[in-house]
Amino acid sequence: MKNKIIAAAVAGGLLVGAGFVTAIVSAPSAASAQEDAAESEERGVFQRGMDFLSEVLEDLVGDGTIDQAQADAIVAAVETKAEELKAEKEAQRELIEGFLADDVISSDELAQLPADHPFNDPDGPYADAVADGELTVEEIRENHPHRHGAFKRGARFGALLD
Repeated sequence: MKNKIIAAAVAGGLLVGAGFVTAIVSAPSAASAQEDAAESEERGVFQRGMDFLSEVLEDLVGDGTIDQAQADAIVAAVETKAEELKAEKEAQRELIEGFLADDVISSDELAQLPADHPFNDPDGPYADAVADGELTVEEIRENHPHRHGAFKRGARFGALLD
């Protein structure tokens, strides 16, 4: 019986010691993982996606599935398409800002937006608002009450205070 107690104490001591050593050894890597996560978050979703794509392509090059020139061409094509989409979105944003200079988007102005734009979706959140032929700033705010900085990473700051 006495030997079992001693064996249990020794085993417990080894477990505690192993846990302590693991905590000390893993602490720097945990800190660096947090730094990597913070750095990744600062770079944005697109850059993280490009990093992921680059890793996948690197593996495919390593496997011999594609060569490095093909991988480089894929990355360049994705970056070019992303820049085009970014430019289109910026142009559309500026167009809408111009429309809202008088706080109203008229039916003629709505017609200048792409057919797939949420303002033109007959089943979308603005369908009732544009039924009268115009969309006002107030109607936009009613459909998106927490836009423009009120959300931070998917959570409304005010919800934390509720």
